[in-house]
Amino acid sequence: MTPEQIQNAVETAISQGNLFPWWSYILFIILSGLASYLAVYLREKGKNLATKEDIGKITDEIEKVKLKYAIESHKFQVAYSGLLKKRAEVIEELYHLIVDTEETFGRFVGFAEDNPTKDKLRKEGGRLLYEFLRKYKKNRIYFSEEVCEKLKSYSDSISEVVMPFSFALTIQIEEGHFKDFTNQWVKSNEDFNKKIPKVRKTIEEEFRRLLGVEEI
Repeated sequence: MTPEQIQNAVETAISQGNLFPWWSYILFIILSGLASYLAVYLREKGKNLATKEDIGKITDEIEKVKLKYAIESHKFQVAYSGLLKKRAEVIEELYHLIVDTEETFGRFVGFAEDNPTKDKLRKEGGRLLYEFLRKYKKNRIYFSEEVCEKLKSYSDSISEVVMPFSFALTIQIEEGHFKDFTNQWVKSNEDFNKKIPKVRKTIEEEFRRLLGVEEI
């Protein structure tokens, strides 16, 4: 195989998404080079066949490269499996926080609890959201930028929907009256139920793909 053919084969593999560890390409090049060397060697022999000793030397070199490949491949598989396990643990923790945060703020903007209870829900929701943000920022290295943007979008969406009602509630509790309190309450409740589940769903889809539950 000529250098041009080797280059074309590697570039084709990359363009088709067949990505392997760097040493896989090196192995491919080495084995191709040995095969090319064998072909040249046999041609140089002319009409005479290579001796068993000649073939044996070349075979030994190929076996050494294959053994090195097997060792490196095993190391890669061990490291990669550990990475997948860690990312799965991070996904589980983040998703639990997403669900807990959504349920808590859902009750906060809901119509069931009275104002004193809502103040407790607001504080608990804020604590969960802060914990989610810290967990996400400390582990964003495990995700693509696209997934990170969707995680951040969840936090931003929660704040955008909840903050106006939180502000109105503070005035209502401290001053005992706020003429637009009920209107803001209704609006925040509608916005929350319309927007937040959709944002969560996009994150669920990404998590399923990363975990292999759904095909990419």
